[in-house]
Amino acid sequence: MADIDPVEAAKSLLPRWLREDPTLMASWEEGVGAVGYQDALAYVRQTPTYAVRFPGMMREDGTQRFDSENDYIALIESYERDLEAVGVNPDVMRHIFVDLIEEDVSSDEFWSERVKPMYDRVIRYGDDLMARYAADHDLEMTPEALIAAALDPQLETKLFDKSIALTEIKAASDRVFGMEETNRWASLMEDLGETQGFGATQAQQLFQRAGHLIPTLEILNQRHLDPDDEFDLGDFTAASFFEDPSQTRRIRRLVSQEQSLFADTSAALRRDQRTGGVAGIAAS
Repeated sequence: MADIDPVEAAKSLLPRWLREDPTLMASWEEGVGAVGYQDALAYVRQTPTYAVRFPGMMREDGTQRFDSENDYIALIESYERDLEAVGVNPDVMRHIFVDLIEEDVSSDEFWSERVKPMYDRVIRYGDDLMARYAADHDLEMTPEALIAAALDPQLETKLFDKSIALTEIKAASDRVFGMEETNRWASLMEDLGETQGFGATQAQQLFQRAGHLIPTLEILNQRHLDPDDEFDLGDFTAASFFEDPSQTRRIRRLVSQEQSLFADTSAALRRDQRTGGVAGIAAS
């Protein structure tokens, strides 16, 4: 009977992740010579090669985050499947996996709290967002690129030098007022996004309310010969969100003048503040 090579016999018992990686296998064989068969696997886990293959596996105190390397690999594969499910190339996003692991982000959490909500936002607002990116950055975006940019703030900053939140705010304004009017108020959009921390939902609510009420306020402005030529989005936002006293007084004056002229229609102008009525702004 041919003699059995003890090294080859030991190799057959090694986990698959080790057997299939030539570089790690070289470290294992080195470990066999340095510390023996029994401790060779522990030796491998202390090498720089292992740290490169399994980044984030070891905590700062030297303990493992996972019971086994197979668990680590399974989590990475689940991240990859989730990204592929929404059309994003996992290779583009691989650099964020270490952060996810170190933050103890599970497979379920990655999908339900990160990928799926962003996918839903892109499906809902994707066309508007892509149009806005094209206008602001001269970039032909895709839904997949939007998702990738939103999931990876570093990528988004590097590529566009703008936050996706600001783009969503502008897109919400585009839907109500059109891109030309939104561009006119670029500094306001930046203030809402960067200073006030507005998100897509808040912006949508504000601009829908503005789109509903500004035409009425503009009519009152012209009817009562207001010193200002027009009542625009900047005026409305100043009164309803920033609580600018001069704009608030202006609205109150216009509403008061209208009520005095048309007492029989004053009830229509005194809609409850909860419904976003003109009188509601004036009373705030």
